[in-house]
Amino acid sequence: MDRDNDAIRTEEISVTNCIRCKAPMIGAYCTACSSPSSATHPTVTKEQEDRSGPRGLLFAGLAVVMAAILAITASAYAMHQARLKAKQLVRDAESVPVTVEPVALSSPVAGTEQSDATTAAFPAWQSSSASPNPAPPRSGMLVVTAIDDPQGDYESMKQIRSIDAKGITLAYHGAKPTEKGQDITDLERLVLAQDLDKAHDYAQLFSRNQPQSIPGTTAITVSREVFTDLSQNRSSAFTFQPEGIRGAISNMVNVLSGFGVSSEHLGGDAELNKVSKVQCTLHREGSALVAFPVLLDDQPTTLPALRAGCSTDDGPAEFYILNQPNYPLMLAWKFGAGSQLQVTKISYPPTAKAADDLPSSHIEQQLKENKKVEIYGIYFDFGSDHLKPESEPVLREIGAVLAAHPDWKLKVSGHTDNIGGDDYNLDLSTRRSAAVKAELVSKYHVPAAALDTSGFGAAQPIDTNATLAGRARNRRVELVRE
Repeated sequence: MDRDNDAIRTEEISVTNCIRCKAPMIGAYCTACSSPSSATHPTVTKEQEDRSGPRGLLFAGLAVVMAAILAITASAYAMHQARLKAKQLVRDAESVPVTVEPVALSSPVAGTEQSDATTAAFPAWQSSSASPNPAPPRSGMLVVTAIDDPQGDYESMKQIRSIDAKGITLAYHGAKPTEKGQDITDLERLVLAQDLDKAHDYAQLFSRNQPQSIPGTTAITVSREVFTDLSQNRSSAFTFQPEGIRGAISNMVNVLSGFGVSSEHLGGDAELNKVSKVQCTLHREGSALVAFPVLLDDQPTTLPALRAGCSTDDGPAEFYILNQPNYPLMLAWKFGAGSQLQVTKISYPPTAKAADDLPSSHIEQQLKENKKVEIYGIYFDFGSDHLKPESEPVLREIGAVLAAHPDWKLKVSGHTDNIGGDDYNLDLSTRRSAAVKAELVSKYHVPAAALDTSGFGAAQPIDTNATLAGRARNRRVELVRE
């Protein structure tokens, strides 16, 4: 994060009422009348005078702009909802049947009942049998989420930095594709221990300049209380962030809260909740658990998940939550016609052992036995051959394997999903395989002669390209021992 922003964020902001006009003040600056003077504000201290300069003006300006945006958006949203209700009344009066278009083409989950309130947005996953839960979370655990986007799928990564009495600290990295390239977000968030227990507000959006902690919210998981409600077939009040303009406003509210600007100076809690959050009553869909597909430490498996949903003014919302009371990971969700998000990979750091007790790695075993291994821990920027930092553990492992087997020669093959043209994907996969070789040679001292490269684009899929998870599996690097 920017150090100047961090310094601004940590300063205490005094919010009082103006002596002259009773309008709210931020620091020593009145948002309604002119700058303070000793006559107007006889109690102004030297410290407050210091804060009445450009920084105080910045805070005041932000508050005023936010209040205006919230007022305009809230009015537009209220008018939109009023029009929808008026149309519904007219239809009812004329006895005209209302046809509701489904969110996505999908059949009900096997072994569950489909609620009238929601329409399935995900594949018809089968009922869960004896699917194992992943190990408890620990420092270094990485959760990779695939997100669909009009310009193509991209991935966000949440890695646990630490777990302590305060809560869980997450490192977030996301690179959303834009028309001009990528919108990259790197930040840390502390999810407070009390919120992991009780919060009903899911703050799933991450953006630059957010405060490190957003009290009253969770991220990555729902709270244990929400999970308990759903697992016992009780409804649960639930709040999450919208997308689009309202989502941007939600993020601005979070940023200003980090500066100490309270909600009452931005239109009040009621207006904030109406514009910047989606509130609904979450309920469980069906009684059976479903087998949720995921790569667990690079191995395809399924995890038991419960399905939940709710109705909102903007459409149905659908969620899949890991059936783990102590860590109910949000595995997938979709809101109306917005983005679809799905966890595709969970990985854990290797357990430290004595040097003489190190087992053969999965990569080494597969190359010994099958002469081929699919690699999912190598990550690239969207539409690019630039390697992400999260690729380092797997690249280091490949380097160690080749150091232990100097007689081996490997072919590095790049593969993509089918989004984009064939020529584009072929070129991208070829450049990515070359980038892997270059990194192994330059950073891990692998002899260049030990590596050959090739790209196959979307020509050799190992899963369907019709689903978010299937496309994620098709985007891979393969190693073949020659």
